[in-house]
Amino acid sequence: MGPDSREEGSVQHDGSALGGGGEAPGAGIVGSWRVRVGTKISFAHFIPGFHGAEGRVHGHDWKIEAVFGAHGLDGLGMLASPRDLLRLLNAAIADFQNVLLNDVPEAPVPPTPEKIAAFVLGRLRGFFEEFPPVRGFCILEVRVLAGDLEVTFS
Repeated sequence: MGPDSREEGSVQHDGSALGGGGEAPGAGIVGSWRVRVGTKISFAHFIPGFHGAEGRVHGHDWKIEAVFGAHGLDGLGMLASPRDLLRLLNAAIADFQNVLLNDVPEAPVPPTPEKIAAFVLGRLRGFFEEFPPVRGFCILEVRVLAGDLEVTFS
């Protein structure tokens, strides 16, 4: 499976060796783990001062992905529930769904893919300040896939 063929909510690890059978979930695993979840977002926006199509109101369907990481697994042998992580990501972008981003007070200015990636990463990190993670669990990066453009912020 190539890097561009990941499914939403897929789990990957960084080349770590798996322990033998009969051990507790996560036992014998050395290395760091990453979970990537993704969701789609639809909105309209414009880039003030940009001459061309981006300077006028236009719509997009983008995919937003977040990568979470940790150095350990829980008792079930998971970094975290992909469903819970997807809920966090959806909460981070809820204000941006089906709106004109330029009218949303919290939206970054100008609402570019780069600014959106940085904003979502910051919002996700803010969630972790309220709910301290365990096992070194953290948000590593946010990726915005906007047509042929891919922007990653970490």
